[in-house]
Amino acid sequence: MYKLLIVDDEPAIRKGIASSINWQEYDIQIVGEAKNGNEAFEIAKRTYPDILITDIKMPIMDGLELCRQMNDNYPRQKKLSFQAMMILNMQRRQFPIM
Repeated sequence: MYKLLIVDDEPAIRKGIASSINWQEYDIQIVGEAKNGNEAFEIAKRTYPDILITDIKMPIMDGLELCRQMNDNYPRQKKLSFQAMMILNMQRRQFPIM
């Protein structure tokens, strides 16, 4: 089973991503939700997500810095392998969640 971490500063967006798809149907377990990159990084240290869905523009640590931190601190050699990394910027794109 793949592990998914959802990161967005807007609770409605996090809830929408979590509830809009039957993740278990795709063998994906949501291991955490975070409101900023710093919180997500702390969750990732404990859960080692395979998939990271993150907003770009967030307070404290943005999504791009989160991705840099994840790559710097958990390179593939250390067995944190991202099967997919999607960066969603909900403020720049109208991305319907169905």
